[in-house]
Amino acid sequence: MHWLETDCLRAAFHARGAAIARLIYKPLDLDLLSACPDRHASCHYENTVVGPIANRIAGARFEIDGELFRLNQNEGRNCLHGGSEGLSELDWEPGEVLENSVAFSVAIEDRHMGFPGPSKFRACYALEGNRLLITLAADSPRPNYFNLAPHLYINLDGSKRIDGHRLQIRADSYLPTDGEKLPTGKQQEVKNTEFDFRAPGKITNRIIDHNFCLQGEGLREVVKLCGSGGLQLQLATDQQGLQVYTRDHAGRDYLAVEPQAWPNAVNETSFPSRVTRPGETYVSTSVLEFISAEVPQD
Repeated sequence: MHWLETDCLRAAFHARGAAIARLIYKPLDLDLLSACPDRHASCHYENTVVGPIANRIAGARFEIDGELFRLNQNEGRNCLHGGSEGLSELDWEPGEVLENSVAFSVAIEDRHMGFPGPSKFRACYALEGNRLLITLAADSPRPNYFNLAPHLYINLDGSKRIDGHRLQIRADSYLPTDGEKLPTGKQQEVKNTEFDFRAPGKITNRIIDHNFCLQGEGLREVVKLCGSGGLQLQLATDQQGLQVYTRDHAGRDYLAVEPQAWPNAVNETSFPSRVTRPGETYVSTSVLEFISAEVPQD
């Protein structure tokens, strides 16, 4: 276990899935993420890095430059979060631990879970005051699709349910899904739907497991989440999508927030995606900032 600490945050990390094992907001002595401190436990993606391609891939298959790749089917006929032995299930190698950052790396061989390779992946976590910075990177000597995501389960007030949290998302549209939770291939405006979080709104009993199509480009603030006690999360990312999941299978105790590319973009020509070519590096950056009305911020 590797620990980092600032005046505001204390965090622990372990190598299984390059996971955030604990994240504590010190002024309120509050655990912010679902805890999975045992690296040998199966925590069902909790606070790990998921990939090589996050989310669902229809039919567990895709093509690059005319070459077909058949993937591990670990959710019905589809592939979810890189298959049954995706990045979240692997033991990453701990890298250099500095005063305010820790890094992990892992490599997979060609056709691991059916994905093209070989590929190398890196995850770096850094604490700066009241902010957690997450940088994910990947490269391969062959053309490849990458979509890495931090699979974060968040609760800002320690309650057993997240229905009272207020959520705001900078998104005018979302991706409707079919019976397999796959995008239908179309975008829909959030206006006049239960997915309209352009203004802060309570999650209440809304059932969500959908991608929101984020506005803007580059690293920008896209989400505000506020717990019933007033603690607020501001999330910035350079990704084009945000998967939000109310974790209904586990009693709605945490809200999954996953900045990533749009789901199944490898098979939907109208969705934004690009191939990472040899010599290029895929990079994803997200920043979580925690603010409490009861604690003055610098």
